[in-house]
Amino acid sequence: GTSLAIGGRVEAMWQSTHHNTNTDPTKVVADGDNTIRDRVRVNMTGRTKIANDIYGFGFYEIQNQHNGTSAEAAGTDLREAYVGVDFTQFGKVTVGRTGEPLNWVSALSGGHNEEHGHFGTPIADNRNSGHINYTWSGYGFTAGVDYQTAADDWKDNYFGSFDAESGFTVVAGYTSPVVVFAPISIRAGYRYVNGQGEDVKDQSVDDLKGFEVAASWGTWGNGFYIGAGYSTEKESFITEGKDDYKFKGWETVVGYGLGNGVNIRTGYAWHSIENKVEAGKKYDAGVVPVIVSWDINPNFRVWAEANIQAGGDDEAAFFKDEGKEAANAYHIGVRYTF
Repeated sequence: GTSLAIGGRVEAMWQSTHHNTNTDPTKVVADGDNTIRDRVRVNMTGRTKIANDIYGFGFYEIQNQHNGTSAEAAGTDLREAYVGVDFTQFGKVTVGRTGEPLNWVSALSGGHNEEHGHFGTPIADNRNSGHINYTWSGYGFTAGVDYQTAADDWKDNYFGSFDAESGFTVVAGYTSPVVVFAPISIRAGYRYVNGQGEDVKDQSVDDLKGFEVAASWGTWGNGFYIGAGYSTEKESFITEGKDDYKFKGWETVVGYGLGNGVNIRTGYAWHSIENKVEAGKKYDAGVVPVIVSWDINPNFRVWAEANIQAGGDDEAAFFKDEGKEAANAYHIGVRYTF
C-alpha cells in the first residue's frame, strides 16, 4: 500500500533576444542575450494507505536553471512541497507550498504554452507557501476552497511580492459529457489576500482581489481544442496618495492535435494595466502566440514558439527591446521527461 515515484524533466531552450527583459513599464531594461537556457526539475511523490479508501501523500519538487549565465551554481527554486490526505470519493486535503488554485481555471485557456504559460490571464501563474486546500470532484463537477495562512514575500505573478496576513480562494467547475466531438468545460474562481499592512510591518499593501473565468471545448492533444479565459485583479494600498493597481485581461486559444504527437496552437491574448505608472494612466498590450510541438514519444518533446506583437501600447508589451519598443520573440526547445 506504499509507493514512491521519482520524476522530473531536463530541457534546453534557445531564446531570441527579447525574452529576458523586464515587463515592468516603469523600468528601462536592456535586451536579453540570444542564448540557450538549460533547466532541470526533479520531484518525488509518495503515497501510503492509511485505511480503506484513505491515503496519505507527499510531493516535493525543485528546479535549477541557467539563463544567460555559465556559472556552476545554478539558481535553485523550491517549486512545491506539500503533504495531504486523499479521502477518494470524499475529496482531498493538501497542506503546504502548492500552485495557486486559480491556476486550475487558467489552464483551460493558456496552459499549453511551452515558454510562457499565460499572456492575458497571468494573475495565478505562480506558487506560494502556507496553503490549506480542500478539493472535491464527482459527477463532472469540481469544487475547492483554499485558505492562505500568513506568509512573507507572498508572490503575485504580475504585481510582485508582499507580506500576506491571510486569504482565501474558491474555485468551481463542470465538465460535460461529449458534445458533438468533445466535452465542454467551464471553470471560475475568486481570490482575496489580505496584506499585513503598516501596523504589522512596513508594508503598504492593503489587499489583493482577483477573479477569473474560463471555458473550453475539446481535449487537448486530441483533435480540435478551443478555449477562452478572462481575469481581473486589483491591488489596494494603505499609503495615502498611492494609486491602486488594476489589471484585466483575456486570452483565446485554438489548437489541433494530429494524433501522432504533433500539436498546433495559436490564439490571441490581451491585457491592460491601469495606474501602473501614474494616476489615470492606462497601458494595454496584445500578442499572438504560435506554437508547434511534437511528442516523439512519452518522454521526448521538441517545439517551436513565436510570440507576435499585435497592438497596444509599447511600454506595456510582453516583450520589449532596450528602447521599450514592442518586439516579437521566438523560442525553440527540446525536453526529456523521466
